[in-house]
Amino acid sequence: MDFVAACPAPSAKIVYSSTPNADHVREVMRRAPARVVLRDHPLSEQHDDIWRDPAGTGRRHAREWKQHLDEIGGLDFNRILVEGVNEFPHWLENGIQTQLIYELAFGNEAQRLGVNTLHCQFPVGWPGNGGIADAPPDWKPWEPILAWIDAHPGTFLAIHEYWGFNTGVHFYAGWWFLRYRKMPHKVPTMLTELGGLRARQNPDETFGLVARDGWKGNDEDKDSGISAEQYLAQWQQAEVELRTDLYIDSAHLFTTDGAHPWIEECDAEPVNERWVQWARQQTELSLAKPGATPPAVYIPTLPNDGPTPPTAEPPTPQPQPLDTWQRSIAFILAQEGGYQNVPVDSGNWTGGKQGVGILKGTNWGISAASYPQLDIINLTQNDAIAIYRRDYWQKSGADQLPWPACLLLMDTAVLHGVSAATKLLAEAGPSPYVFAAKRLRIYTASKNWGVFGAGWTNRIAALFEAMHE
Repeated sequence: MDFVAACPAPSAKIVYSSTPNADHVREVMRRAPARVVLRDHPLSEQHDDIWRDPAGTGRRHAREWKQHLDEIGGLDFNRILVEGVNEFPHWLENGIQTQLIYELAFGNEAQRLGVNTLHCQFPVGWPGNGGIADAPPDWKPWEPILAWIDAHPGTFLAIHEYWGFNTGVHFYAGWWFLRYRKMPHKVPTMLTELGGLRARQNPDETFGLVARDGWKGNDEDKDSGISAEQYLAQWQQAEVELRTDLYIDSAHLFTTDGAHPWIEECDAEPVNERWVQWARQQTELSLAKPGATPPAVYIPTLPNDGPTPPTAEPPTPQPQPLDTWQRSIAFILAQEGGYQNVPVDSGNWTGGKQGVGILKGTNWGISAASYPQLDIINLTQNDAIAIYRRDYWQKSGADQLPWPACLLLMDTAVLHGVSAATKLLAEAGPSPYVFAAKRLRIYTASKNWGVFGAGWTNRIAALFEAMHE
């Protein structure tokens, strides 16, 4: 705990093998830097549940985290970040779409509950790069969740990065380590796992990282081992690299108290004290420069029973990017969020007007006004997706249009109805700018502009961001 307090860092991370220990969390919150990241290891490994019901599992995980935090009590939620699924195998068939649905459901439900979240937890080497050595990873399929993070302050992208300690920090840079620099859409990011593993050449002359082979675990292969001083030098070199990127908030190196054998091999306890002294000097030098801001620095990972080790196999080719339907529905779900029943919103009433019928609300954008017979509050995300595909995507003709016209038409159909959307498309022609302008005029003429105007305008802005890919 003294090491936690000594670190000049913006956050610290704890991984628990069961429900977070209340006393331990409070003590870390008292002595740690500005933020504390929490990972519930059993929850984060529920991959089978996510395959079966990604939206339901995402919402359940958010609610479980809220329950954990409430049980601990007395916490400043603005200083807490929680992790969801860890290293989900998105490279499998339908994996990207499944994880996107989970991440958006997890994030939206957590936002409703007032809990800040970390998203994706990509394993080292992913997103994939087509299996081509030194090629940049393909971030494009993940634009929906990157846009969501960007639109929700206090949330972060989480990725895991390692370097080959026997090859150096810059070996395969941009794929193993520093691959966040290849993101076309930069968002606030934490490296929630970081360290050195042994790099080994594969029979096909590509390279992979060897799981369960940290810098201290090389008794059987002395040629690839390095000393504590050499590992500290790599640590410092990586630190210098991370300080150059304003989007990196902090990084979690395996530093102390690892309770798992694999993490014990990666622990940096022999060099912790020397690193703290060096990091403080770097911080003082940085702050001495006019206009400088405090840099991001490495942080401790506390009691931990071990993450999913990075794969030692060369990456397989990544699936094709999301098709137009997948990209469109991901945008809709990110914008619509979960359940709400604001009385002033006429869409929340089964009669379609404020005070007419029953106030059932809207869930995942499916409103009581359009579907008065549905049990809105218990509508699942998968139910909503089926409705969107049948009643908006296909009925509007969006399924016959290229990107981004299909997104514009579907989103307008969701907000204004299929007839109004197709009429607007006919009036606007092929220009997305004219289309958006006509929608804005509809909004400014609404009597609810004073209540919902900012949200409507932000949605148009989000549309333009999503279209520009």
